[in-house]
Amino acid sequence: MPATDSSGGLLTELLALLRAGDVAFDVQSALRDRLYTALVARRPELAKPGVGYDEIFADAYSGMPPGERILHVLIRAYTVHTIKAINDDLIGWLRADTYFRALSPARRRLGSIALFLAQLEAHLLLWHAKYEAWIPAHEEHCLVYLADEQQHGLGFPPNGSTLVSRALGHPPLITRRPTNA
Repeated sequence: MPATDSSGGLLTELLALLRAGDVAFDVQSALRDRLYTALVARRPELAKPGVGYDEIFADAYSGMPPGERILHVLIRAYTVHTIKAINDDLIGWLRADTYFRALSPARRRLGSIALFLAQLEAHLLLWHAKYEAWIPAHEEHCLVYLADEQQHGLGFPPNGSTLVSRALGHPPLITRRPTNA
């Protein structure tokens, strides 16, 4: 029996936001990897252990040729216009939820969602703070990561889409990135 709430759609809305975030992160990560590969092919000294992507990209920003600059602009645009919007909507969802966050973690079927939501809220509040300090006034920055090499905060809690899908009785979503897109 799928989990429901008084409005009948809170978890469905949460699942849609989480899945949109998963896709946005995957697309942005593919661009991030392309930019990193291009940068270190051109400037091997940038590939240093313990240095995060954003630090590398920011250090190389002023000297990026057009192809690299386009990737940087797209990565930043996805941070500013897609990931931030999804994260803002997730914060709004969390603020409106009076049911799932209040559940006991000991509940057999939904306790894991309550724990996930607590971790998600902590991550989103820290993410938003770093975003505001990192992105608007610094065009050389394009990523807001919290649990990377710099350890600026808590990472996005894993398996959210799977937890919510199971609670709703949905099969897990299998995504495949097009190879020629």
